[in-house]
Amino acid sequence: MRSLWKALSSSIGQKVVIAITGLGLIGFLITHLAGNLLLYLGFEHYNAYAKTLHANPLLPIAEVGLLLLFILHIALAIKVSNDNRQARGHAYVVKKSKQGKSSITASSIMLFSGVIVLGFILLHLADMRFHLRHHFEDTVSPAALTFSVLLDPVSSIVYLFGSLFLAYHLWHAFQSVFQTLGLNGPRFTPLVKKIGVILALILGLGFASFPIWAYLKNTGVL
Repeated sequence: MRSLWKALSSSIGQKVVIAITGLGLIGFLITHLAGNLLLYLGFEHYNAYAKTLHANPLLPIAEVGLLLLFILHIALAIKVSNDNRQARGHAYVVKKSKQGKSSITASSIMLFSGVIVLGFILLHLADMRFHLRHHFEDTVSPAALTFSVLLDPVSSIVYLFGSLFLAYHLWHAFQSVFQTLGLNGPRFTPLVKKIGVILALILGLGFASFPIWAYLKNTGVL
């Protein structure tokens, strides 16, 4: 417990925790996307997957763990970004470059994209997990519920652009994770960058495809 508190008290320790929690969240996104892709195989496949998932007694524990992971990642990211601004002696996101031009710091971009992704995830939870914006009968299948939510104009737009911001965030975050953990070098770094780009494209475009698919399917194109 003391070692954890010591890690959270230092700048380097906080960045390492952000990197580790980030890897955990990336793992969740990969698993989540793989499950959602079953929609493309047919509603019956997705319903079977959802039924198996929710029948798992460990699901509540996994959800709580994921929530704590997410909160820790966001809280530390905000703290590190704020500490960096204070260390530079600036209270503004935009700063002057040596040439006198305004430039936006990488940490500010990551924080901004992270906030957008957070909004996207909160709406996703409100729609799919807690049904705060949509009310369905208990007899409605998971696939039908998901399809209906994806047709909602607000949800579809937020999901589409939120997924693109997610791709951008992952593109930079994946590289930062390995740099923070000291797993970089002349030969290793180019490979990490390529994997980061591929991973960001797969996850970002994968999640962005669902509202497009729902619209095309609803209009009879698919």
